Amino acid sequence: MPIRPLPILATALLATATQLGCEDASARRAADAQVTIDEASRSLRYAVLAPPPADDPEAIATTRSALQKVASSLTGVSETPGQEAAAALLVSTAKRELATIGLAEAETLAATHRRQREIVHGQIDAALRLDTLATTLERQVGGPHKTSLASARTDVSGRIQDLSRRIAELDGPIADRESQNRDERVMIAQLDGQAAQLRRQASEVGHLAGLPTFEEAVRIEREADKYESQIAHRENDLQFDLRPEHELASTRVGFLQSMLNEIRSSEVALDARNEMRSTQVQQTRQAVNAYRNEIQTTLSEMQNAWTDTLLPQYESALEHANAAVSQAKRASSKGPRDERDAVRLALARAHELAANVHTSRARELAGRRLLLERLGAAGNTFGRGADYARTADELRAAEEEAIGQAEAELQSAREELEQVGSRDAAAEVSAFRAGLDERLQKITARSSEPALPTPPDRAQTRGGSAGSSPPAPRSGGGYESAEALVAAMQSVDAGDADTVNAYLDAIHTTKPATRRLLRVVRGSVDASAQFVQAMREQFGDAAESAMAGPAGGMTPGAGANVELQDVTATEATAVATGPMGRPQMLKLITIDGRWFLDGESVFAGTGDAAGAQMAAMAEATKQVLASMADRVRAGEFPNAEAVTQTLMGELMSAMGAAPGK
Repeated sequence: MPIRPLPILATALLATATQLGCEDASARRAADAQVTIDEASRSLRYAVLAPPPADDPEAIATTRSALQKVASSLTGVSETPGQEAAAALLVSTAKRELATIGLAEAETLAATHRRQREIVHGQIDAALRLDTLATTLERQVGGPHKTSLASARTDVSGRIQDLSRRIAELDGPIADRESQNRDERVMIAQLDGQAAQLRRQASEVGHLAGLPTFEEAVRIEREADKYESQIAHRENDLQFDLRPEHELASTRVGFLQSMLNEIRSSEVALDARNEMRSTQVQQTRQAVNAYRNEIQTTLSEMQNAWTDTLLPQYESALEHANAAVSQAKRASSKGPRDERDAVRLALARAHELAANVHTSRARELAGRRLLLERLGAAGNTFGRGADYARTADELRAAEEEAIGQAEAELQSAREELEQVGSRDAAAEVSAFRAGLDERLQKITARSSEPALPTPPDRAQTRGGSAGSSPPAPRSGGGYESAEALVAAMQSVDAGDADTVNAYLDAIHTTKPATRRLLRVVRGSVDASAQFVQAMREQFGDAAESAMAGPAGGMTPGAGANVELQDVTATEATAVATGPMGRPQMLKLITIDGRWFLDGESVFAGTGDAAGAQMAAMAEATKQVLASMADRVRAGEFPNAEAVTQTLMGELMSAMGAAPGK
C-alpha cells in the first residue's frame, strides 16, 4: 500500500467517515462535519503547497493565520471515528507547518545572536591581547640596550653597503651585454637580408654565372653566425651568472633592509619605553575596561533578547510540534487500520520536528555557554568571573536537557518507523531511519557553536591546563571548516613541534618551488622548538615577549592573530598579524570538502632566488638554534633579552656565511 501525502490521506479517511455515517440525525451532523473537514483540507493543501517566502513577513503572517484557522475550525470534529481521525491528521499537519515556520523564525533570530556573539568574541580577543600587553609592559624593567642594537645596526648597514656595491658592479656588465646583444641582433637582421638578396640574384643568373654571388652570400651568412654565437655566449653569462647573482643580492638587500628597519624601530622603542610605559599601561587598561563595559552591556541586551524573544519563539515552535505529535497519535488510534502506516510516518515526522526544535535550542544554549565559559576563564580581565562560570553551568544543564529531549524525540520517531509495515514505503522508511540513526549516533558528540578562536597568552596555554587543544585535522588532511583551520593556526606553539608540523600539513601547493620552501621550513621546526623550550625553562614568562620576533620568523602565519574574512562555501580570505605587527593576506581553499591554506599566499613574494637563499640559510640557522638552546640551558645568559640579542648576532653571522653571500 503506498504512503499517501497527508491532505490526500485525510481525504481517504473522509471517505471512510462517509461510509460509516448513519441515516438518522447524526448523519446530518456527520455531513456538516465533512463539509468543515473538506474546507479545512483545501485550505491546508494550499498552505502546504504554497509556503511563504522566508523573507516576506506579511506572507508568513498570512500563512500562519490560515494554518491556525484550519486547526481551530476542526476542534471538536468527532462525529465518526473516520472524521475524528481525518480532523486530527489535518490538525497535526497544520501544527507541523506552524512549528516549521516558528522554528525557521527562531533560527533567523539565533543567527543574529550568533553574529552578536562573534562580535563579542572579537572584543574578547582584543581585550585579552591588550591585557597581555599591559602586563608585559608592567613587567619590563631596565634600560635600553643601545650598544648591542647599535652594533647590530652597523653590521647590517655594512652588509647592505657591500651588497649594494656588488649590485652596482653587476649593473654595468648586464647593461653592456644587453646593449651589445640588441645591436648585434640588428646587424644579424641586416646580414640575413643581404644574404637572402644575393641568393636570389645567384639563382636568377644560373649555377655557373651565379657561383661568385652565391659564395658571397655564404660568407655573409657565416659572418651573421659569428654574431649569433657571440649573442649566445653573452645570454649564457646573463642567464646563469650575472642576473641570478644580481637577483640574489637584491633579495638579500631587501631582507637586510627589513632587518635594519626592525633594529631602528627597536632602538626608538627602547629609548621611549621607560618614559612611555606608565602612559601606555594606563591607556591600555582604559581600553580593556571599555571593552569590558561594552561586553557586559551586550551580554545584558542578549539576555533580554533571549528572554523576551528567542526563548518564547522556541517554546511556541515546540508547543506546535508537540501538538502535531498529539494529534497524529489521535489520528492513529481512530483511523482505519489500512491507513495506519501513513499516519505512523506522519507521527514520526512530527517527533523529528520536535527534535529539531530541541536541537536548535541546545545549539543556541551551547553558543551562549561557550561565550560565558571563555569570559569566566579569563580571570580578572573581565571581572564577574564566578558569575559567568555559574551561569555557564546553568546553561550547560539546560543544554544537556534539550539534547536529552531531542534524543528522546528521535527515539520515538524511530519506534514509530519500526511499526510501518508497508512494502511500498520501504525505501522512504529506510532512508528516514538511516537519517535518524545517524543523528542518534552523533548526538553524544553534539556539535556546538565554536567561539571565534584567539591565541591567548602563550604562557597560559602551553601547559594545556588553561586552554583547549587546537582542532586536529582528520584523516585525509585539511580541516572540516575555515574556522577550524584558523583555530589551528592561532594555536600553533613554537615550542611544540607537533603543532607546527600540523600547521604545515595544512598548507597545500602544487608548485615545486613552494614545496621546496615547505621542506626548508620543516627542517628548522625541531631546532626552533628546542630553543623555545629552553628559553621557557630558563626564563619562564619573560621568554615570551623576548622571543616574539625570532621564534616565529621561520613559520609564516603560524601563531598569528588571524581575522577570517569573505567566507564562501569553497574559499575564504584571512588577515594574519604576527607578533611583530605585520599583516599578511592569506587565502583558504577547499579540496574534496576539506579546508587548506593556499601555499602561494603563505609564501607570497618569495621568488626562486629568495627561496634558494632561504634553503642555503636553513642549515646554518638550525645549527645556531641548537647551539643557543644548549647555551641557554647551561645558564650562560642573565636574562631573556640577552639571549635575543646574541641570537640576532649569531643569525646575521650565519647569513653572511651562507652560500650566495
